[in-house]
Amino acid sequence: MKSPETQAVEQKFGTTLYLTGKGTRLFEKTLLKQNMNWRNFFEKTRQYRGHLIRLDIAINDKWGLLDMN
Repeated sequence: MKSPETQAVEQKFGTTLYLTGKGTRLFEKTLLKQNMNWRNFFEKTRQYRGHLIRLDIAINDKWGLLDMN
């Protein structure tokens, strides 16, 4: 893609992280093994100039633990 300021061609890199419920738990296990939690993960992502443009959360509350209108 071209930079709007310089018109130079720049290569952009990106990653999509798509986790299902089970995948989320496995990723959390990996974070815990590194003494990290989700907050630490997102903070470290920012340190490496990463950014989050979209976060979709789905909650399956089969037991009625969440009281949401």
